[in-house]
Amino acid sequence: MATTVLEDIERLLSRIAQALGAADVRALSDCWGVPAAVLSDDGVLAINDKKQVEQFFKSAIEDYRSRGVVATKPKVEHLERLSVNLASVDVAWPSFDESGKEIGSEISHYILLLDKDEQWRIRVALTRVLNISL
Repeated sequence: MATTVLEDIERLLSRIAQALGAADVRALSDCWGVPAAVLSDDGVLAINDKKQVEQFFKSAIEDYRSRGVVATKPKVEHLERLSVNLASVDVAWPSFDESGKEIGSEISHYILLLDKDEQWRIRVALTRVLNISL
Protein backbone atom coordinates (compact mmCIF):
# COMPACT_ATOMS: atom_id res chain seq x y z
CA MET A 1 0.00 0.00 0.00
CA ALA A 2 1.34 3.44 -0.94
CA THR A 3 2.03 5.91 1.83
CA THR A 4 1.32 9.62 1.81
CA VAL A 5 3.95 12.33 1.89
CA LEU A 6 2.87 13.19 5.44
CA GLU A 7 3.29 9.57 6.57
CA ASP A 8 6.73 9.35 4.94
CA ILE A 9 7.88 12.59 6.57
CA GLU A 10 6.45 11.60 9.95
CA ARG A 11 8.41 8.34 9.68
CA LEU A 12 11.59 10.35 8.98
CA LEU A 13 10.95 12.59 11.98
CA SER A 14 10.29 9.59 14.23
CA ARG A 15 13.61 8.08 13.15
CA ILE A 16 15.29 11.36 14.09
CA ALA A 17 13.62 11.37 17.52
CA GLN A 18 14.62 7.75 18.18
CA ALA A 19 18.20 8.41 17.08
CA LEU A 20 18.42 11.52 19.28
CA GLY A 21 17.20 9.54 22.28
CA ALA A 22 19.72 6.78 21.58
CA ALA A 23 22.52 9.27 20.76
CA ASP A 24 22.93 7.44 17.45
CA VAL A 25 24.70 10.01 15.28
CA ARG A 26 25.08 7.60 12.36
CA ALA A 27 21.30 7.08 12.19
CA LEU A 28 20.85 10.85 12.40
CA SER A 29 23.23 11.40 9.50
CA ASP A 30 21.15 8.99 7.40
CA CYS A 31 18.23 11.41 7.76
CA TRP A 32 20.18 14.19 6.06
CA GLY A 33 21.18 14.65 2.47
CA VAL A 34 24.36 16.45 1.54
CA PRO A 35 25.09 19.13 0.76
CA ALA A 36 22.88 20.72 3.41
CA ALA A 37 22.73 23.87 5.50
CA VAL A 38 21.83 24.76 9.07
CA LEU A 39 20.75 28.39 9.39
CA SER A 40 20.85 30.33 12.66
CA ASP A 41 21.39 33.83 13.99
CA ASP A 42 25.08 32.90 14.10
CA GLY A 43 25.13 32.35 10.34
CA VAL A 44 25.14 29.36 8.03
CA LEU A 45 26.71 26.01 8.77
CA ALA A 46 27.40 24.38 5.41
CA ILE A 47 27.34 20.60 5.61
CA ASN A 48 29.17 18.84 2.85
CA ASP A 49 29.47 15.27 4.14
CA LYS A 50 27.84 12.86 6.57
CA LYS A 51 30.73 13.13 9.06
CA GLN A 52 29.85 16.81 9.54
CA VAL A 53 26.25 15.80 10.28
CA GLU A 54 27.49 13.32 12.87
CA GLN A 55 29.73 15.94 14.52
CA PHE A 56 26.90 18.49 14.56
CA PHE A 57 24.62 16.04 16.35
CA LYS A 58 27.32 14.82 18.71
CA SER A 59 27.59 18.41 20.00
CA ALA A 60 23.81 18.90 20.01
CA ILE A 61 23.23 15.70 22.00
CA GLU A 62 25.88 16.71 24.55
CA ASP A 63 24.06 20.04 24.96
CA TYR A 64 20.65 18.33 25.30
CA ARG A 65 21.98 15.88 27.90
CA SER A 66 23.60 18.70 29.89
CA ARG A 67 20.12 20.26 30.16
CA GLY A 68 18.51 16.96 31.23
CA VAL A 69 16.88 16.23 27.86
CA VAL A 70 16.79 12.52 27.07
CA ALA A 71 13.89 12.23 24.60
CA THR A 72 11.71 14.10 22.15
CA LYS A 73 8.66 13.38 20.03
CA PRO A 74 8.01 15.25 16.78
CA LYS A 75 4.71 16.91 15.98
CA VAL A 76 4.18 18.22 12.46
CA GLU A 77 2.75 21.73 12.73
CA HIS A 78 2.67 22.54 9.01
CA LEU A 79 3.60 20.67 5.85
CA GLU A 80 3.73 22.13 2.37
CA ARG A 81 4.66 20.28 -0.79
CA LEU A 82 6.78 22.76 -2.72
CA SER A 83 7.31 20.63 -5.82
CA VAL A 84 7.46 16.98 -6.80
CA ASN A 85 10.67 16.43 -4.82
CA LEU A 86 10.65 19.28 -2.28
CA ALA A 87 8.67 19.82 0.91
CA SER A 88 8.70 22.37 3.71
CA VAL A 89 7.79 21.30 7.23
CA ASP A 90 7.48 22.98 10.62
CA VAL A 91 7.99 20.56 13.49
CA ALA A 92 7.46 21.04 17.22
CA TRP A 93 10.03 19.13 19.27
CA PRO A 94 9.02 18.91 22.95
CA SER A 95 11.91 17.90 25.22
CA PHE A 96 11.46 15.27 27.93
CA ASP A 97 13.57 14.38 30.96
CA GLU A 98 14.19 10.86 32.33
CA SER A 99 10.85 10.84 34.16
CA GLY A 100 8.97 11.73 30.96
CA LYS A 101 8.23 15.27 32.09
CA GLU A 102 8.22 17.90 29.34
CA ILE A 103 10.97 20.38 30.18
CA GLY A 104 11.12 22.46 27.02
CA SER A 105 10.24 22.73 23.38
CA GLU A 106 11.51 24.13 20.13
CA ILE A 107 10.15 24.46 16.63
CA SER A 108 12.28 23.61 13.64
CA HIS A 109 11.71 24.42 10.00
CA TYR A 110 13.08 22.04 7.40
CA ILE A 111 13.31 21.92 3.64
CA LEU A 112 13.30 18.28 2.60
CA LEU A 113 14.36 16.71 -0.68
CA LEU A 114 13.06 13.38 -1.94
CA ASP A 115 16.30 11.66 -2.91
CA LYS A 116 16.84 9.19 -5.73
CA ASP A 117 16.25 6.29 -3.31
CA GLU A 118 12.72 7.70 -2.65
CA GLN A 119 13.62 8.77 0.92
CA TRP A 120 12.94 12.25 2.25
CA ARG A 121 16.04 13.88 3.73
CA ILE A 122 16.74 17.22 5.37
CA ARG A 123 18.63 19.68 3.18
CA VAL A 124 17.97 22.93 5.08
CA ALA A 125 17.28 23.27 8.81
CA LEU A 126 16.65 26.15 11.15
CA THR A 127 15.22 26.50 14.63
CA ARG A 128 12.46 29.05 14.84
CA VAL A 129 12.43 31.59 17.64
CA LEU A 130 8.97 32.35 18.92
CA ASN A 131 7.71 35.62 20.38
CA ILE A 132 10.19 38.01 18.83
CA SER A 133 9.05 41.55 18.16
CA LEU A 134 9.33 42.98 14.66
